[in-house]
Amino acid sequence: MLCYHGEKEFGAAAYGMRNMQNLNVRLTCFFTEPARAAAALAIYVRHLFWGMPVHRIHAQLPVVDAGPAYVSLLRAVGFREEGVVRAHALMRGQSCDLAVLGVVREEFEAWCQTNERRLAI
Repeated sequence: MLCYHGEKEFGAAAYGMRNMQNLNVRLTCFFTEPARAAAALAIYVRHLFWGMPVHRIHAQLPVVDAGPAYVSLLRAVGFREEGVVRAHALMRGQSCDLAVLGVVREEFEAWCQTNERRLAI
């Protein structure tokens, strides 16, 4: 999904690594201003839960300079921090930790009821 503000593109979100046995997908997103992208990301998360029979959406983020902004963005739409995978990724030749965040369908439904009623069922 490409995200626009007016006619200007400001980010994208996509899913991958769909596991239909365990009903989960991995979310990847990129935004020019993560602090302003919560509404767009919430709509995409809602789309994933409505559009396919997934129970859980998770994200893995390198713990680098941009990481905290994305952790805040994901938390803003109902994701919870689940842990850190130590030295899992290579960034510029250096090992880097990954932050793992996730949300299950019921948690997101509750988040919608409290924070964004327009997305609630």
